[in-house]
Amino acid sequence: SVTSLTLWISDTSSINPNRSPDNSIDMEFLRKVVSRMQRLVPRITKLDAHGVCSSPFFQNFYGLLAAAYSGQLGRIVIRNKIKAMPEMQYFGKLTRLVIKINTESICYLPYVCAESLVFLHMKNVPINFTWPTSCQTVVFSNLQDLDLEYDKYNVKNRLIDKEIKSRVQSSNLFFPAIKRLRIRGITGQFPDLLCGKFASDMELVEIEGSKKAIDCVLAGKVPQAQNLVMDATISDDILKANELCAIESLTSSSKINVAVKLNVLRRSAISMLDNIALSRLTELRILPSMDFNKAMDLISRLPRLKYLRICLGQTEESSDNANTSKEVELQTMRVEPISTSLEIISLQFSTFNWVSDDNILAFKRLCLAIPSLSKIHAFQIPKKQIAEFVKQYKHEYPHLATTKIYT
Repeated sequence: SVTSLTLWISDTSSINPNRSPDNSIDMEFLRKVVSRMQRLVPRITKLDAHGVCSSPFFQNFYGLLAAAYSGQLGRIVIRNKIKAMPEMQYFGKLTRLVIKINTESICYLPYVCAESLVFLHMKNVPINFTWPTSCQTVVFSNLQDLDLEYDKYNVKNRLIDKEIKSRVQSSNLFFPAIKRLRIRGITGQFPDLLCGKFASDMELVEIEGSKKAIDCVLAGKVPQAQNLVMDATISDDILKANELCAIESLTSSSKINVAVKLNVLRRSAISMLDNIALSRLTELRILPSMDFNKAMDLISRLPRLKYLRICLGQTEESSDNANTSKEVELQTMRVEPISTSLEIISLQFSTFNWVSDDNILAFKRLCLAIPSLSKIHAFQIPKKQIAEFVKQYKHEYPHLATTKIYT
């Protein structure tokens, strides 16, 4: 029998051609449709819907569906402002919940049994949001996976909507069985939800946001786990020398495996990379253009780097004779490896003439110097040039034969 129901709602006129001239929602008609569906597929335990999620029709129709199956659902996805209906029952069997927090969806949470949840993914979460309850203590007895996406545009000290705030009571939250915690969108103050008590044997904590995300870790505000992933976007507020040392001290602990990911957005932050030698940096994305030689030096100082997105620029124009000399040197001398960990590169060039000899030469040197390379995205290099390059060098550099080059 059917246990999973996923709907796509795009054109409401095909469902209710006799709707009123003012486009008001005929709730009686919708209740008849839902009742009919419930008779046809009575054993639904998984519910999801896509489409024009912001339309009143969608919000009311999906709200009625959720209410109809509420007592038996094990999994539900709640998008945008889904209406909570009076006939809704307690979600006593719910184990997986994906919900976007807003003034309508918040009404569903008091009906959710915290003890039954195994997986909880909340999106658009205000930084000062906590679980709405009238209880002094809430225990998420079986919750193993908690994924929180905070509202990145939430201004510091901004209060959440009054309707949400009125439903939030001060309470103690306990997560005794949690294994994985993911926190995204940290740009300012510390999230209130993380003031709860977490299990001491967590497998993974992943925190993503601005530099504030790393600040939270260094200040000891983030629960500890066997594996810690810090994903920070750096603009003007760069990592200082003492903070880099603190991260290194954290990564040297034998009790915890740390992975660091950095996204560099501003040219002013590139100077931070001059002396950086983070032993646990696994992913690096640099949006501003960078000098080729500095890039090669940087890669050589990052022993665990697996993914690199980089834009190479030219500091000076090279003559045809100079390029010819470099090409001959490339053919006659063995290129020493600069990394044995880097697997994927997304490569761009900032110069107007993308297919210049300098760019092609930089691409070749980069490929030859990284024997661990499995994929490189080089959309600005002509396919013909790549084919000739691989054919010429694959015997001396065997890794080229298996490296996937995307153009």
